[in-house]
Amino acid sequence: MWLQSVGMVLVMMATTLTGMGFYLKEKYRLQDLKTLEQAVLQMQQQIAYLALPLPDVLESVSFQITGQIGCVLQDVANKMKQHSKETAEEIWESVWLCHAKKTYFAKEDMEMILQFGKTWGGWDKQKQQNNMSYFLRELEQKQNMVLKKIEKNGKMYCGMGILSGLILIVVLL
Repeated sequence: MWLQSVGMVLVMMATTLTGMGFYLKEKYRLQDLKTLEQAVLQMQQQIAYLALPLPDVLESVSFQITGQIGCVLQDVANKMKQHSKETAEEIWESVWLCHAKKTYFAKEDMEMILQFGKTWGGWDKQKQQNNMSYFLRELEQKQNMVLKKIEKNGKMYCGMGILSGLILIVVLL
């Protein structure tokens, strides 16, 4: 009898935590999008007002941004400073793809980030600024979409976890 009770508690915990995991994944995705927006804003300001080269801008911003995004920017800056035969676009893409599993970005987020990186290097300062402004608008739209999804589905994820646990317990009894 006590073994059944322990089993029921474990099933309920597992399904509830699974539901909460879906909710938290979206919440962390929103956090990563906000952090990336903050990084791009800082890059835009440094390019506009300090006129630093791109590797120096990325390195400076990476020290101010915490988490995985700061690490990605640091790796991009380091690779660019090595003066390899890769273009800025290729370096951006390879580093982001290498770190993709360590972030909470969805596939469409990564596509947007990689598309943003395709504009590095070949343009003048004004076109870089325009591209960053466009990317910032895209990030803001994506954040609003994810926030609405969290508000709409957040409680549902947790509720579905609890409900599926109860259904499993009833079926197994």
